[in-house]
Amino acid sequence: GLFWNCRGAGKKGMTTCFSDIIKDHSLDFICLQETMKKTFPPKNLRKIDRMNNFDWNWVPSNGKAGGILCGARKETLEVISWTSGRFCLQANLYDVKLKHIWAIITVYGAAHDDSKDDFLIELASMCSHIQVPYIVGGDFNILQENGDKNKTMSRSPYVDKFNSLINSLCLREIHMGGGKYTWTNNQKHPTLDKLDRVLMSFEWEDLFPLVMVRKLVRDVSDHNPLLLSSGAKKLDTPHQREFRFELSWLRDENFYPTAKRIWEQPVR
Repeated sequence: GLFWNCRGAGKKGMTTCFSDIIKDHSLDFICLQETMKKTFPPKNLRKIDRMNNFDWNWVPSNGKAGGILCGARKETLEVISWTSGRFCLQANLYDVKLKHIWAIITVYGAAHDDSKDDFLIELASMCSHIQVPYIVGGDFNILQENGDKNKTMSRSPYVDKFNSLINSLCLREIHMGGGKYTWTNNQKHPTLDKLDRVLMSFEWEDLFPLVMVRKLVRDVSDHNPLLLSSGAKKLDTPHQREFRFELSWLRDENFYPTAKRIWEQPVR
């Protein structure tokens, strides 16, 4: 699946971008934040999901601020119900392959301090009512520690509140590969923050023990997309093995002649 603050789903070319991402990464779910759109008519969704493979729901933007759009692939994740709030959208799902129910919460945290308490209260309430394994992902708009910024920062009181909430809910962050920060202000000497992350309950980790998150290249947004992989496909394809170079090969007298012969072969 994918979590991404796209900074405007209505921008030119974005529907094609979403469609390509779904296809290129064979996504089972996609969770977009800061869509800046109040609604998604069927004709707009068809541009993203031409074959109607996904169930969709959204949280309307407040003017041109905020907004969430989530889709789940019908073939693999059957939507049982949706629960929406001001900052969060929850999808309760039946995993067809695992024959198990679990949930996704997509968040777009308040950008301004005067609403951050409301965001944390809503997130705490939504999470505390979940009775199944779940993940929480998106743009939280809150740093978790000083190292989440590339410049010196005064410690916000919301850092401690956010960490307290994570601990009280017994959530754990899924390690992110590909770099440390997920947002930039695109200046010559940029400010870099880690505003986006994916958290999971221990029960969800039991379902997907090989889960990983990878930060994709930032292109049309100032946020990086976060690609979540359950690791299950690796178990399903045991014949696909990672290539590893062994230093011991360099000590084999036949290595260099063999490498030279292969290198000089014409490319077909």
